[in-house]
Amino acid sequence: MSDNATKLHVTFNDRELLGDLGIYQNTATNTAAILHGLTSRGAAVTSAILNETHLTGLQASFLSYLRTCRAWDRPVRCGAE
Repeated sequence: MSDNATKLHVTFNDRELLGDLGIYQNTATNTAAILHGLTSRGAAVTSAILNETHLTGLQASFLSYLRTCRAWDRPVRCGAE
């Protein structure tokens, strides 16, 4: 798969997975089933479980995506061509 290939990075918040709200638990269960189906077919999928809440998870999820899928092997000089 090339470096420019589409990738999927899914994050779960641990408090939603283990909390007492059924809608979050069901969403997590269904998402895990989809992830399993994709990875078993060799799709470019990564995932992470974060120690966040529903309210604080948005920024943490985006940063997790950047660290996992957009990590640079070398420093980037902004404006360099």
